[in-house]
Amino acid sequence: MKILLTTMKLDIGGAETHVTELARELKRRGHSVTVASSGGVYAAELERDGIPHHTVPMASHNPAQMLRAYFMLRKIAKRERPDIVHAHARIPAFLCGFLPRKRLGFHFVTTAHGAFRATGLLRLLSNWGERTASVSDDLTDYLSKYYGIAPQDVIPTVNGIDTDKFTPRDGVNGQGATIMHVSRLDPETALAARLLIELAPELARVHSGLKILIIGGGGAEAELRDLALAANERCGREVVSMTGARTDIAELLQTADLFVGVSRAALEALSCGVPTLLAGAQGFLGLFTPETEAQAVATNLTCRGNALPTAEALRAALEAALDLSGEPRERLASFGRDFVLRGYSVARMGDDAERLYTFENSRVSPRVSRVVMSGYFGYGNAGDEAILQAVHSAIESCASERVKLEITVLSRSPQATREMYGFTAVSRFNVLRVVRVLRRGDILVFGGGSLLQDQTSTRSLLYYVNIIRLAKLLGARVILYANGIGPVTRPANRRRVARVVSRADVITLRDGVSARELRDMGVKNELIVTSDPVFATRPPDVTQRAASYLPSSPYVAVSIRESRENPDFPARVARLCDRIAAEQHREILLVPMQHPADLAVSREVARLMTQPCSVLETRLSPSQLMEVFARADFAVAMRLHALIFSARAGTPAYGIDYDPKVAAYLDLLHLPCLGTPATLDPEQPLEPPSDELRAKLAEAVRQQAELAAATAKLLGKLIADGERWSDNV
Repeated sequence: MKILLTTMKLDIGGAETHVTELARELKRRGHSVTVASSGGVYAAELERDGIPHHTVPMASHNPAQMLRAYFMLRKIAKRERPDIVHAHARIPAFLCGFLPRKRLGFHFVTTAHGAFRATGLLRLLSNWGERTASVSDDLTDYLSKYYGIAPQDVIPTVNGIDTDKFTPRDGVNGQGATIMHVSRLDPETALAARLLIELAPELARVHSGLKILIIGGGGAEAELRDLALAANERCGREVVSMTGARTDIAELLQTADLFVGVSRAALEALSCGVPTLLAGAQGFLGLFTPETEAQAVATNLTCRGNALPTAEALRAALEAALDLSGEPRERLASFGRDFVLRGYSVARMGDDAERLYTFENSRVSPRVSRVVMSGYFGYGNAGDEAILQAVHSAIESCASERVKLEITVLSRSPQATREMYGFTAVSRFNVLRVVRVLRRGDILVFGGGSLLQDQTSTRSLLYYVNIIRLAKLLGARVILYANGIGPVTRPANRRRVARVVSRADVITLRDGVSARELRDMGVKNELIVTSDPVFATRPPDVTQRAASYLPSSPYVAVSIRESRENPDFPARVARLCDRIAAEQHREILLVPMQHPADLAVSREVARLMTQPCSVLETRLSPSQLMEVFARADFAVAMRLHALIFSARAGTPAYGIDYDPKVAAYLDLLHLPCLGTPATLDPEQPLEPPSDELRAKLAEAVRQQAELAAATAKLLGKLIADGERWSDNV
């Protein structure tokens, strides 16, 4: 593979040396490796090893520098066409996440080396790629807790140590013990170095010939040099030596009798058989022994979660470690070396990386296509919940031997969506989660339903417009799935809709009225008129025993919604229902399609009626509601999906035209209209549905079902087209 590794810089530090050793190991295995960073002591070493290095300013939070770095990375990726871009720090991951990976044909992965504050803007700057590796168990838990990454989606890895390079010394040192510390010496990471300098005079009085070697560079280095100079003056000799950033750590460890530090540097010391005190800016664990091994491993030897080291605690631990000699010291040295050999080799790190890279890229394994669904989901509206089920099923039908699908639903109530349907769902209002799933997503399935309209509010319209914009910005393909368009009345909103719809890759609409509306807005793209997704669902089997919540006698299903502009509407509906019940000798069953909005008006109609009636108080699933309409003699439907449920179940309905979408479907299905909420006449003649009407309805439903199936085929083609991209990887 061609692999681009990115990190902030290549100075002394755990992530930096991890990247350096990983680059060497991958090159040794035959991969073509390039590294991008802000530079540092290891950059020249990589160049000497034949690994190209690009200097990119990725160590700064300055927006201008970050923008410059982004365009430099984009230029590198465009020129070199890597198969994998692997980011190893927050800023590189954030920048690489915005590269047009689908167009350039690479997969994007990350490695988590540490936990960071996960609030505010910093969370937005976090991008964990298509797949993530973690160097410790506590980081895996952190990714799950703060970013919603399932533990099974995280690949464990290690800070691999070149055990042929970091090897125990032969013989013993001369007089005097040498304590060695290696770390990036920034203000937030230099606690252990500061304490060692503070303790130097006291330790030197007790241990003749003691030396303390502090290796590293950073923002706190100058201050620490001043402190070391003062400590040496008190000692009367040079006890503390500050070397700056060095790359010959393996050679320097040959001179050490005791190591103080954490993470990768500690592993290098253990590989050299040097007894190691785990102490750093994130915590203090003490001497690495068989008793502390499990606790150390859980945090990748960083001591995260432990109390911070103090001068008193560190001095006591140093005294005990320096007193070790003979067989106890040899056993500890051997234990540390064996520990690294068992689980922290460079070879294992390379294996983990190749597993990370080939998890989705194997030419034998299926390609994973991530699909995000956006609609009016999780609001308790039976019609939109039926759309959710129908479209989700259509997406699942697009899976094949070559394409595995991962589907995520943007829902107002993600927990309810998960519990009711078993679908993966995230909150549609959690900006961080939405950005993350769209960033990882390959396709946005937008709809169906009437999402692009400003009758509800401009705020609602802007939400959906921005979902499409964000998806396109993050490189996803977009299909408008059987959308209804409008009404969009405000000129500015019409321009917004036209601009965003024109960016979609495939546009399918559920009726011709919506197509004409988009043409009037100036959309020039191909518009494909299909049908509402619910027509693709299977009608219920009414030969089975009826549910207990249904009337035992013949009934007519009546589904209405509130009409605030017409306060006498419930009374007129009640009189109409009384007429139907009296003339047709049928019970009236009032069926709310959205809870609790439709429940109140249904109860009001029931209260005003004089004939036998009942209200379906229980909130039912879409399939249960379809059974309600299937067992009715006929229906009176105001909401669009009450009309569609009834038609799909084979039950004729009389419509109440409160919206152009209802009028459009009444025409499509050859069904009669009782008027609008303002013109509904409760005394108008109303005949039972004829056989001719039922036959016309059955033929219309058959045609609509074929059109609904055609939408799924268009989606399948869009998903399959991604294989051309996959084959280039």
